[in-house]
Amino acid sequence: MPRLLKAVLFVLSPLLLVLVVVRVLLFLLAAVFMAVVCSLATMGRRDELPLTGGRRTFSRLGVALVGRLLLLAFGCWPGLFTVHGEWDTSCPAIAVAPHAGALDGFIFLCLGFPRPVILEPYAKIPVVKQILQAANALLVPIQSSAKSSAVRAVDVGGGAKKTNATADAILRHKRSYDPSASGAAPVVLFAEGITHSGRQLLPFFRGAFEGGSPVQPVVLRYPYRHHNAAAWTRPFLDSLGTHLVRMFCTPWMRITVDYLPPHRPSVDEAQDGQRMAEAVRGQMAAFSGLPLHPLGARELRKEMQEEADQRDAAKAAKVGKALC
Repeated sequence: MPRLLKAVLFVLSPLLLVLVVVRVLLFLLAAVFMAVVCSLATMGRRDELPLTGGRRTFSRLGVALVGRLLLLAFGCWPGLFTVHGEWDTSCPAIAVAPHAGALDGFIFLCLGFPRPVILEPYAKIPVVKQILQAANALLVPIQSSAKSSAVRAVDVGGGAKKTNATADAILRHKRSYDPSASGAAPVVLFAEGITHSGRQLLPFFRGAFEGGSPVQPVVLRYPYRHHNAAAWTRPFLDSLGTHLVRMFCTPWMRITVDYLPPHRPSVDEAQDGQRMAEAVRGQMAAFSGLPLHPLGARELRKEMQEEADQRDAAKAAKVGKALC
């Protein structure tokens, strides 16, 4: 390594350490603010109905401020967050791609606070319960009846029940969605089902596109030149902590959000969610210029699981050799 580069790194390393510490503190402060805002918005409520009126307005404004603090903690300085377009309230669902990493979810705190999709047990955790209630989260039970008639299973084995449960919950939301109702919000879905580099579009799961309702595509990108800090490329091999630390260490991060025109299904697409999913993916690819990747979340999870098994086996063999 050239001496000049070593000298530069030596000078900058203390500054980088200070930057990381400040950002971690800002992240924790934003999390506390989030809990306070959502607790105040849901104070005194015993029902599970969506927030309306002043409560909904207060939660959306408070959470938008918290969301901006979170983006700042990860290096998205003022002027680096660009949004083109806006929600189309006629759409009960928003399909977001590519799904790069954990930061994707934080972004939508700043963009109207749509409904997240989350497993039901998380709604029983203190504080988290208030946050999910304020967001009117779409809760998904861990298991779904094998006789469910709303949506056909799109996976095999143990994954079918979870997939069916998610698809059923999304379909119920679509059928009951009324854009004119107070507090109505679309559900936001990362249709690829796994994080990756963000440099292509993976096949979408069909659950977000069942039921024949319009879906609004949203293209989410993190323009970069040298370091793709926002991407969690190996979610089953690298920990969430490692992913967050990489973002904390990034000097700056640019974020671009593009709301595309809603995709209203044809007669054939209304009967076939997978066909509509491919049509929406093609629309997003044509707009963004991102290539379509043939491998989906299931194949990538299988590859990463095999790699993890090989890594664990190699570690076990190394330990065994050391003990001999």
